[in-house]
Order: sequence, then C-alpha cells, then structure tokens
Amino acid sequence: MTVIAPVVRSQLSYILASVIGPVLCLYIVFYGLPVPPSWLFDLESLAFWLMIAMALLLASYPLLQRYVAPRNKLCLTLCGAVEHHRHLGFLLGPLALVGAFVAFSLPLASLWFTGKSTLFHLGGLLPWSDAAGYHLGGLQILEEGRLDWWNSRRPLNAAFMAGRLALMAEDLQLSLVIQTLVTALACFLAARALSQGHGAGCGCLMFALLYEYARPHVGTTMSASLGLSFGCLGFALLWNAHQQKRAALLVAAGATLLTLGLNARAGAFFVLPGIILWVIFSLRRTSVSTRSLTVWAVTGICIGFLLNACLYWAFGSPQGMLHSNFSYALYGLAVGGKGWSQIYTDHPEVNEMFRQGNPRLVAEYIYNLAFQKLWEDPRPFLSAYHDTLLHYWRNYFSYISYEIPASGHQGTINDAALIRVLKVLSFFAILLLFVNSRDRSFHQLAFVMAGTFLSAPFIFRGGGHRLFAATFPYIAAVPALGASFLTVLFEPKSRDVEGSTAMCTSQATAPRFPLAALILGGVLTVASVIGPSLAVAVHNRPQFGEHICAQGLRSVIFRLGNGSPFLRVMPDSKNAGRTRVPAIRFADFHADPKFGRIESGLVFRKVRPGSWVIRAYDYVPGSPGSPWLIADDSVNMPAPGEYVHICGKPDEEAFGGNVVLHVTSAKRIEPLQD
Repeated sequence: MTVIAPVVRSQLSYILASVIGPVLCLYIVFYGLPVPPSWLFDLESLAFWLMIAMALLLASYPLLQRYVAPRNKLCLTLCGAVEHHRHLGFLLGPLALVGAFVAFSLPLASLWFTGKSTLFHLGGLLPWSDAAGYHLGGLQILEEGRLDWWNSRRPLNAAFMAGRLALMAEDLQLSLVIQTLVTALACFLAARALSQGHGAGCGCLMFALLYEYARPHVGTTMSASLGLSFGCLGFALLWNAHQQKRAALLVAAGATLLTLGLNARAGAFFVLPGIILWVIFSLRRTSVSTRSLTVWAVTGICIGFLLNACLYWAFGSPQGMLHSNFSYALYGLAVGGKGWSQIYTDHPEVNEMFRQGNPRLVAEYIYNLAFQKLWEDPRPFLSAYHDTLLHYWRNYFSYISYEIPASGHQGTINDAALIRVLKVLSFFAILLLFVNSRDRSFHQLAFVMAGTFLSAPFIFRGGGHRLFAATFPYIAAVPALGASFLTVLFEPKSRDVEGSTAMCTSQATAPRFPLAALILGGVLTVASVIGPSLAVAVHNRPQFGEHICAQGLRSVIFRLGNGSPFLRVMPDSKNAGRTRVPAIRFADFHADPKFGRIESGLVFRKVRPGSWVIRAYDYVPGSPGSPWLIADDSVNMPAPGEYVHICGKPDEEAFGGNVVLHVTSAKRIEPLQD
C-alpha cells in the first residue's frame, strides 16, 4: 500500500492538471489577461526567461547547497524547506504541466488581442500565404473529399486540419486552440522524458527551448506545429526505449511518429538511418535481439511513410507528387547553392509548364535537370554542400536570436549572451557523452545529430530552422544535457541523512514507461490519418440552388464564421471595446501599413470602420479557391454561422493570384434539402 499510494496520487494529480491546464488556456485566449495587449508579446519572452532561470537554478542546486547555503541564511532556509517537504514532490510535475499549457496560450493570445498582421495571417487570424493553403486543404478534404496538388506534396497537415475542423464545426479559432494544446502537451512529454533520466533542470531547459522554437508557429495553420508535435512524441518514446522491457514497441512507435513528423514538416530525413544505426550498434545488449529491434525500427519508419502515402492515395491530386518541392532545393544545391528559386532563372520554361496545369510533370522535369547537373559536374554541389554545412554550424542557435517577421514574434532580449551560454552547455554535453560513454541514449543523440547535420545543406538556406521541426527535440536536448552535467559535476559524492545533497526536483529518477506519449501519439496519428476519412464519411456538403448576380459581379456562397473565418473591424471609440479577434479595432487593423508584407496590402488599406473582412470558402460549383470578401457598413451581413450569398465586384488592384471582392449585397440562404 505504501508503494501504490504515491503512484495513484501522482496519476490523479496529472489527470487534474490535464483538466485545469486546458481550462486556463481557453480562458487566456478568449478572455485575456489583465494587462495591456501590447505587453502580451513581452510576457512570451518573460515566460521563456523564467524557464531559463529556473532550469539553471535547478541544474546548479548542488553547487548552491554546498557553497552558498552554509554562508547565506535565506538560501539555507530555502534548501531546508525543500528537503523537509519532499512528500510534495508529486505535485511538481502536474504544476509544470499546467504551466506548459499556460505558456503556450500566450502566443495565441498575443495575436488575438493585438490583431497583428504577419506574412501568415491577416489581423492575427485570417490565414495568408502558405497558411491559407493548408486551411483550404483541410476544407477541401472535408467538403470535397480531395486535395489540390499543393497540399498533395505533404497531406498530413491538411488532413489534421480537416479532422480538427470537423470536430469544431469548421471553426478556425477552436481548431487553433486544439493545435496549441497538442503542441504544449507533446513538448511537455518530451522534456519530461529527458528529465526522468537527467534531472528536472535538464528537462526545464529543454522545454524552454522547445517553447521558444514553437511560439512563432502556434497561432498559424503552418505544418511546423504538427511536425514538432510528432517529433516530440517520437523523442519521448525513443529516448528511454533501451531501459524499458517493451523496447521493441517503443522503438517501432517512436520511429513511426518521428517519420510522420518528417512527412508533416519535411526536414532532416537523414536522422531515420541514424535511428537504425543506433539500434544496430547501441542496443546489442538489451533483452531483445539486435536483429529483432532493427526490424521493428525499419518497420516503424516504413509505417510512417505508408500512412502518409495512404493519405495521398485517398485524397491526393493526380497532378501532385509527395515532397515534390524538394526538387527545387536539390536543383539549387546542384548548381552551387543558389537557392530553390534558381530554377526559374535558369529555365523560364518552368513557368509555362505551370500555366499548362501539371505540377507533377514540372517536379519530374526539375528532378531530371538536377540529376543531370550532378552527373555532369558534382563540384558545385559539393562546394555548396560544404558552405551550407558551415553556415548551419555558425547559426545553430539562431532560432532565438532574430525577429521572425512571418509570425510577428521577436527574438528574446540579450539573445547573444544566451547563445554563448547554450554553446558552453553544448560543450558540457559533449563532455558528458565521454563521461557516460555507455549511456545508450547519448548514442542515440549522437547518431540523430549526425543525421541532422548531414541533412542541413539540403534544407537550411531555403527554409531556415522551421524545417527542423520534427527533429528539433534532439537539437534542444544537446544544451539541456549540458545543464545536467553541472549537476553531476557539483553534486557531492558522499551523502548522509542530515546533509542530503540533491533537491528532489533536480534529481534524476528511473524512467517510467512513457504511456502518456504513446497514447497521445496514437490519438494524433488516428486524428491525422483516419480522422479525415471518418469526417468525410459523416459530413454532407450542402447543396444550393442557382443564385445569379448582376453583370460584372461575382456570386459567392459561404458559411460565415464556420469554414469562412472573418474579421469585424470596429471603430476606435471607447464603446467599441478592445480588440479580440474576430472583433478588431480599426487602429489595430491598420497598425502595420504593409500588413505583414502581404502582397495585396494596398487592397486592405481601403477597409474602413464597420467593415467585414472574410476569407470565404465558396460553395458555388466550379469556383476557384477561397476569395477575399470586403463588405463595408452599408451591407447588412447575416449573423455568424449562417449560410450567406453575396454579390461582389472584383478589385482591380488585387494581384498575386488572390481574388478580392467588394460586397454589394448579402442575404441569408438555406441549403437545399435532400
């Protein structure tokens, strides 16, 4: 009973935290915090720095206890209080889980309460650029049972979007909340897996780096969040697999999730051979034979690719090709590292091939050109590969040191000093690798990081750090393990009852079976792969009669708010209230005159107080994509949730393939009955 009681108590506390955390997250993103909206972006940075401070404090606790506490009464009192309250240790993990949900809610609240426009969303909400493509892909699966060629390259993110939209009645904001909760929990489980073997300071630092990497992507429909979630769950299963009786299950499941992450957000694919090599060379003395574990690892990787291919076979376009965009990067590297867009300069006929409407043939044509260049003269490729590898090495930590204009989130303060600290901690991690050369988890890190660096020249210059989403948990683990080296270095060798050495939260504990990561990984896989098919099976696309507009006007039928997110631009009067999208104050909407570098920014400058800005999913048969609708205060728009028919006049200044309509009339309609 004395053994069972703490376990039950810990599980109950985690269950309670899993309820309280999402509730707090929902409250923050929908009701806000009692601070000025302009402070929210600073709170994100403050949360990150508090995590960094806590991680370093936990890692250096043995040093404080040995040298500082005997000379400082306050520190001595705090250390004594910690030592005499170890029975409260079961609460620390659940409290950290609640804190993870709260921290990840801040980036979403920052966008929704400021209405910041970026490259990926207008007014903090409406998807733009690639984000709009993924949102449209989810709606296409749900409403039409198909994907366009663009989403057919990487169907996983659009499929997960379809499942979330079906669950949340096609409400974009609620689907983003689900994405935020999943990402927060996945990052927490990855950090927890690391902390169980190397101490809470190590896990806290890893979570801080995961949070800093994830926060620019939390409020968008981009694929980085899904890739990071799959990667974190795969890391949580693989990291301690060698210490578990069910090593084969964890190796297979972890490899599957990591592969799904790489297919959701294409990145460092060479880590997959690294996982296989780790199994072959490092897990030879486990209870399961090396051959069996190798088969399980290869099977897991194949299952990951197969599940992604199944989505393509079920919903993909015949004109699309899985990972066809890699052809552009390969050609740019083959001609000397000139970038993915170099193909348009060297071969203008590619544009004409696109206009003919067969992107699959374009990708095959570019692959042939790239391989031809490699065969004729591989020296430009080798030179560019070497230069990009050095460039990645010099910018290994740059994901925390610069402003990300596409997301609106700025790099942290004093980032140069922090990068130096992380470099030192990474050096300590290398020392720890030699000290604990028999630790199989360190072997896994070495093989995966080798695969990461070998992959970097193919992806880094074209997409930066966001393309490392699936493997970023391993990148974050390197300096985090350096923090655990401090604990090992300064922890006293002799222990006694009265002079207990280590804080309970900084001690490493025996790794537990990662059941939570296994369950969440299974749920996420089902939601991304099987969920869309179930949603299509139960969802009926509404049918409408013919609605005609006057000559020169275009007819659009959409569902306001559900499937077609919108912004309601309010006047700047005191009675209008503060910004909280979809309601946005006029001054906040026009705060950025360039609208986050959006190509049609000149069009949105015409928006006046009282207007509606809508990203409509058009139900009119044969309609091209999702038009933008701008309705001024003279148009009586029906309530959100209603099906609406509008007549709109095309804007002559719209460009970049975007259709912008100025609404002249709007009326509520009902779909036809079966």
